[in-house]
Amino acid sequence: GLAGVVKEFRDRHPETGLRLHLMAERASDGVWSAKGGEAALEETRRAACVGEISDAALLSYLVCRQASPDADAAACLQALPQEDRTRVGECLGTKAALEALEKRSRFVADFPIVAAPAFVVENVEIFGVVNTPSYSEFEKTVMGVSGASSASPSAEDGHDKINTGFPKDGREVKR
Repeated sequence: GLAGVVKEFRDRHPETGLRLHLMAERASDGVWSAKGGEAALEETRRAACVGEISDAALLSYLVCRQASPDADAAACLQALPQEDRTRVGECLGTKAALEALEKRSRFVADFPIVAAPAFVVENVEIFGVVNTPSYSEFEKTVMGVSGASSASPSAEDGHDKINTGFPKDGREVKR
């Protein structure tokens, strides 16, 4: 799945400083929501708590969840070291979970990304994934190996699974 492709990319290109952000929204009344309802919001909170350990732990958790979406999340948490599982458990259902959610979703709130998964490259280029690309397609898009000065693979190149876009007003994505 996509999380596996992203994990492989991070493992092969640690210099890229890959950061994971989550999609959740807080209304003006302070109530959080996520596309997919309460179950999706709970999963996003859990992922945010895992992300407090490290991006590597979060990515490993997401790979596990994607591989077994119908399995209980506890099975994927079991892959974490005991100390980390304890930290996640202490985070869930507390103010710390909401703080983690705020931290992990702030980027999405600051920049109008409305659908996931979306990727921001070098704080300027944004691309969304419709279907899971191959590792090669993903790497070419992110690293700009497609021959263009920016990564914009075309359908003729077999890269019809990735859509790219740029901020229309020249803004850079800041985070």
